[in-house]
Amino acid sequence: MRIDKCAICQKMVKIEYHFLVYLIEDGNALMDVNLLVNECVRGLKTKINDFFFKKKHRVREQDFTRKRKLAFVTIIYMMLNFNSKSNELTAYNFFEDILEEESVTGTAFENARSKIKSSAFVELFVDTRNLSISAKNQETFYGYRICAIDGSTALLPYSVELLEKYGSSTPVAGKTYARISICADVLNGVVLDGEIDSFSVGERKLAMRHIQKELSIKAIYLFDRGYWDPKLIVAMFARGQKFLMRLSKNAIKEITDSKENSGDYILVNKRSKYRFRYYKFQLDSGEIEYLITNVSRDEISDSDLPNLYRMRWGVETKYNELKNRLRFEDFSGKSVNAIEQEFYASMIVMNMTGFVIAGATVKVKEKKRSKRAVHAHKPNGNMAVGILKNRLIKAIITDDPVLQEKKIDKLVNDISKYVIPIKPNRKNQRTKTNTKHRRTRRPKNPL
Repeated sequence: MRIDKCAICQKMVKIEYHFLVYLIEDGNALMDVNLLVNECVRGLKTKINDFFFKKKHRVREQDFTRKRKLAFVTIIYMMLNFNSKSNELTAYNFFEDILEEESVTGTAFENARSKIKSSAFVELFVDTRNLSISAKNQETFYGYRICAIDGSTALLPYSVELLEKYGSSTPVAGKTYARISICADVLNGVVLDGEIDSFSVGERKLAMRHIQKELSIKAIYLFDRGYWDPKLIVAMFARGQKFLMRLSKNAIKEITDSKENSGDYILVNKRSKYRFRYYKFQLDSGEIEYLITNVSRDEISDSDLPNLYRMRWGVETKYNELKNRLRFEDFSGKSVNAIEQEFYASMIVMNMTGFVIAGATVKVKEKKRSKRAVHAHKPNGNMAVGILKNRLIKAIITDDPVLQEKKIDKLVNDISKYVIPIKPNRKNQRTKTNTKHRRTRRPKNPL
């Protein structure tokens, strides 16, 4: 099966017509969580095949004007196919397994993808983000979306261009690192925003960028203890945003030294006053945790704050998905554009995976209603990534809307068969890995 401009032109009217009719006839149900993946597939396919999208994001006006095997849409699809290998194998596997055609060389693929701006993947990621925001029946906590913000680092391949962009500031001598940060809706398993920048840019600055995005959601933002900064707190108050933040022992001495377990605190900044409350509780280990929030006690009680903060672990699992399941750091390019392409392509893949798992979760709950079980169950994320490899992109490429929907339904059904128990109050001991050698310490790749 070849993806070319002629085939696209012949199918576009049919696809767009079906897309619009579907929206009109079933507009409300369309945005339900168990149908998010269907809408995501239709939306991505329509935009990727749009001529003006290609025109907007190609590097030069003359790029992708001729009919070639490595067309604009082909490269986008290849980048979204859970790639974790070299350019040579990425090209070979895609052409042999997906298109069932003779492959191109890795060099040809690398040259072709350099003609696409990373902004194409940013726009597609924003589309998946907006789709999640507009969906109904999403999981909430006291009516709030729970958004956890956390940062990490990414070890980059060496090139002069990457060194100039991301700087020589690094945790390991002789290595080039980037700072990454994501804002994840932890209850619904999607990424709402992602940032990648120089290692010298701090996590607080990237967090500031996250909260400045107009997401139009009722949310509580969760922060670990390294994020305490009066400027960040003031910015959130100014934007009417809610937060819950863990404090280090020396962050606000009036709170940590107080003998009261809960109370109010007034932050004075440039003659303005900002009131929030604090709550202290003891872990099983005996350690005292300090939490601050501007959510009122009428909405969420003190005793519920520890449970709310524990939800922050969801952003850690997204990093596990990014780095271990999707092998984000196995970069196949050495340019700034290539790194940004792969970063935002990974964000798109994580959201598509989240949509499929959301649909599978609905089916898992339906199956377990009639069975007695000690614990509730959820789809196995590791299995989901392995099952989605190749099959999801085949569903997106499919031109027949009916066949496309059947493929998606089968994917969701297959993933719903592999579940793991949800164990409440489970405690995970965090282990530190050696950053210098972390590539050899990863768990088995599901791909």
